[in-house]
Amino acid sequence: MENSKKHSMDKKQDSIQEPETDYKTTFTEKLDPTNTDEQEVLLQKLLKKGLEESKMGLGISNEEMKRRTKLRYPFLK
Repeated sequence: MENSKKHSMDKKQDSIQEPETDYKTTFTEKLDPTNTDEQEVLLQKLLKKGLEESKMGLGISNEEMKRRTKLRYPFLK
């Protein structure tokens, strides 16, 4: 019985754990939610990138996405 307890303790010590990260401070440092100018610039960059990818033919149409979703999840209406 004692051997199995020791074995389980060894497994716990050898297990992989996600590193502790404080995501709240990480993301607030990069983008200040009170700074609307910074948010507007970021939104403009993302929209420009999306339009460029669309012109290059990357991505799929909304209709195609709906079709794929209905095929994958037939219970959705």
